[in-house]
Amino acid sequence: MNHTLSALVVVITYRSGDVAADLAATVSRWLAGGPDRAAVFLDNSDDHECVATARAAVDPSVIDRFVAEVAPNNLGFSFGVNHAVELGRRRWGEPRVVLLHNPDVATSAQVLERVVMLAVEPGIGIAAPTLRAPDGAVDRGSARRVWNKRRLFATLVGLPALPPLLGTPRRSIPVEGPGVHDVAFTSGAYMAIRREVFGTGLDTRLPMYLEDQEICHRAHDLGYRVVVSGDLSAEHVGGVSRKSNTAQRRALRLMELVVAPCLSLMDTSGIGERPLKMLVGAAGLTRGALALPASLGQRGERAAWLRDQLTLAAWFVSWAMTPGRIGDVEWNRATRPAEAG
Repeated sequence: MNHTLSALVVVITYRSGDVAADLAATVSRWLAGGPDRAAVFLDNSDDHECVATARAAVDPSVIDRFVAEVAPNNLGFSFGVNHAVELGRRRWGEPRVVLLHNPDVATSAQVLERVVMLAVEPGIGIAAPTLRAPDGAVDRGSARRVWNKRRLFATLVGLPALPPLLGTPRRSIPVEGPGVHDVAFTSGAYMAIRREVFGTGLDTRLPMYLEDQEICHRAHDLGYRVVVSGDLSAEHVGGVSRKSNTAQRRALRLMELVVAPCLSLMDTSGIGERPLKMLVGAAGLTRGALALPASLGQRGERAAWLRDQLTLAAWFVSWAMTPGRIGDVEWNRATRPAEAG
């Protein structure tokens, strides 16, 4: 057993059987690069076939450093990550770097290795490649500034280019060009976290879609940089693990677009719940009002696009009018980003 691993790759899957083989084969090639590397695939959907597919894609020469199993129950992302890391610790020892990798991201063994190496450079606590959509565009979650009210409003309205007109930079940070780019937050879909930042694991008190922001916040608070490499990229297909029925889709979209941003903004700025609910409601009404004229410029499935926009707008308004607290965030608030306008 290696008492210290150079890196442990953690993949949490959920109904991801169609991509498990390709990713496991990539991880297998990365494992072949050294005996101090290991990986854990943990499935949250009771999909034994996905687990078997992943195992079958791994070269026998490295299978002793690869674990694929079904979680005892649907642990959720943060619990799943912590459980997977504990499995790795018990079997191989403490990892110097934990690399989180979503099943819907396509990468290479070379990029895996270079991201891990970047994460342990002096002063760096979290490192990530540039995530790109299948069309080559940079994923908006890849390199981000902190939330402020204007950026949140623009996101909810569906106009990511609006913030400069409102007097604030866009949420996304440009990462085109060589070298590393310092960011406030990067995506948990593909991030390497050094041991000093990962500590005992992700914060399981937080709701889905806030975990990556919290760990980046933690890195900054500990004095480390969070960086995205402009020289390394991976393709983020997206949606592989999403649930399909309407109720679940609504909950996930509201968590991603409303709840997590609001909780993050509350923590970094001290803004209260009532103003944020008013902002979300106003953004929903604005999105609905803009949907019909905007649909005239749509090609193809115009009616379906309009229906989706009106549905999302109605969800925002309904959420804003529903009584109850948004929630609490238990971050260390010793260091707050200065920008919260």
